[in-house]
Amino acid sequence: ESVPVTEDCITYEISGATATVIGFTNDGCFTTTLTIPASVPDDGANVTAIGVGAFEDIGVTTVVMPDGVTSIGDDAFRGATSLANINFPSVLDSIGASAFRDTAVTTFVAPATLTSIGDSAFNNVTALTTATLNSGLLSIGSEAFWNTRITTVAVPDSVVSLGDGGFQQTAELTSATIGTGITSLPVVTFDGAGQLHNVSLPAAMTSIGGYAFRDNTSLQALNLPSGVTSIGDGAFANTSLVSMTIPAGVTTNLQLVGAAGVAADRPRICDAPGGHSYGGERPAVEALPGAGHDLGGGLTE
Repeated sequence: ESVPVTEDCITYEISGATATVIGFTNDGCFTTTLTIPASVPDDGANVTAIGVGAFEDIGVTTVVMPDGVTSIGDDAFRGATSLANINFPSVLDSIGASAFRDTAVTTFVAPATLTSIGDSAFNNVTALTTATLNSGLLSIGSEAFWNTRITTVAVPDSVVSLGDGGFQQTAELTSATIGTGITSLPVVTFDGAGQLHNVSLPAAMTSIGGYAFRDNTSLQALNLPSGVTSIGDGAFANTSLVSMTIPAGVTTNLQLVGAAGVAADRPRICDAPGGHSYGGERPAVEALPGAGHDLGGGLTE
């Protein structure tokens, strides 16, 4: 049976030889640095986990975690708005939902053991400029890196689950590579990534989710994998695309270019300079399935 113990302002839940940090009693106990001990003082139980909300809203700038920590729970450091520096233990397996949301963490280098990053784990971490993901990572949650300032991202081939909006509103992102484990690009994956201009998608990809590249105003060219058969509503809305090949297997969200009487409520798949007008709104470039259609604006099918 677990027993809560408080030592030096940190509260632990002890179960046998291991302990989970579950909270702190007084923010004033720490100045600028929080050092979590490797074991519970006067008990000896090894600290292996940071529990749910354990250090939510704490006012420190630096956190030093012991190397034995394997999991960081949901909301563990959420709202710690001054927290800029933190180490990620070499045996860390999971980072929970919103664990670092609204913090000031600047760099994230995933240890080789990490398998999961929870929903909104680094959501609104506007100081985050570097996120290096490890081979062996399996899942990245929805909005995991929403509104960060990362400049490049490479999703490893090992990742088989990518949540909606994983890299949404990453305004400084310029280059993105999606690994071979992802066959369907989720909705709003790169929505609002206005500097993104270099994108690599895996050959096995079959679908592009709605609004996946919306407002990517620097995106001028994109190579869609030949196996793509589905493109979601607004996937390329408000981009600067002038060159893109739409695979022959795509049968949704396509229309004849410049066709008379096009219904204004039909979804567009992209907007591009030089394209044909659509319902009196922004230029649009669309296509009907088949070979050799001229899509205008430099786009071809």
